[in-house]
Amino acid sequence: MKPFLFFFVLIVFVANVVAQSKIKPFVGGYINMDAEGVYFGLAVKGGINYQVKKTNFSLFSQYFGASVKSQQYNDNGVLRLATVGITAERFLFKEKLKRLYAGLGLCYQYRFENYQGAFIIDNEKRKIFTGCYKLGYLLSKNINDGARLAIELFGTGPYNETFDNGSYTEVLTQLGLGIKILF
Repeated sequence: MKPFLFFFVLIVFVANVVAQSKIKPFVGGYINMDAEGVYFGLAVKGGINYQVKKTNFSLFSQYFGASVKSQQYNDNGVLRLATVGITAERFLFKEKLKRLYAGLGLCYQYRFENYQGAFIIDNEKRKIFTGCYKLGYLLSKNINDGARLAIELFGTGPYNETFDNGSYTEVLTQLGLGIKILF
């Protein structure tokens, strides 16, 4: 959790200091889910973009927290997921869909889960490095003083874990769809 807080404070500080330069801050809200589809909820994201020629580098921090409680299935759980990372993004087309972009990068993810169900109990803390992926569309209209909106699909993964009697792989550790405001 400490790296997440450090990077979040760093991003906010840098965004305030250099708001008028090539570095552009952004904030966003996402509807997220975990790999198993057990937890759904809102995630918040903040970061800075820096453009070098035709590539946009995005340093970000995201927090996703959700809980589940079901009397019918005897489920009770809490998930906290903090992610910091960097992606390289490029626009995909020059003509009709010229505002469609994709990004690929690396992130550090801290996951805390406390889940108790009818057939399983899972108390997990893990810290991993994994990939992160974006597919977004930059809307054409400015909303306020040059700020722009983007619709974005965001995912992280994969993650592989091995046990004594087998292993499993999460192709995506989280998936989210949201809106971000670029300043």
